[in-house]
Amino acid sequence: VGEIAELDARLQAKWLRAIQEREISRVGANETFKVDIRLIATSNRNLADQVAAGTFREDLLFRINVVDLKIPPLRQRPSDIVLLAQHFAIKYARANGLPETTIADDARERLLAHHWRGNVRELENTMHRAVLLAQNGIVDADAIMLTDIGPAAPTAGLGSAQAEPAPAGAHPDIARLSGPPV
Repeated sequence: VGEIAELDARLQAKWLRAIQEREISRVGANETFKVDIRLIATSNRNLADQVAAGTFREDLLFRINVVDLKIPPLRQRPSDIVLLAQHFAIKYARANGLPETTIADDARERLLAHHWRGNVRELENTMHRAVLLAQNGIVDADAIMLTDIGPAAPTAGLGSAQAEPAPAGAHPDIARLSGPPV
């Protein structure tokens, strides 16, 4: 379940029942049937804070909070950017009946310099578009069309890092971060 914190209270109750009782009913049906489910839920919000605010059920939180993984945003995991970009390039080349593409060095530099406010979803869409724009099976910097949304608000993992203007002659999406190492 993506963004479980966004679920309406009625849907939270239905999820709780499905997890606890291991049974569900189809829309419009009166009978229930047993299910064997495993649930992976994601949220970019602190669910304990949501419980305190009264927007998330405490009993559902206790039921889903078996293993809590905290994965930092993509901008804090630069080593994952190129690997994910290559994965998405292969995926979308195949999906569109195109030959496998290669990501050129200048494209990798653009990808690594971007702030990825939209996280992995933004990278995936960027690579889908880049594969479609690639020339002769090569994704170059011109095929990497990035969003115009400004950098995300600082996160705890970035400490006191500050964005500096892009170097002269650099693409407008490129900025440097200065501050303590992450």
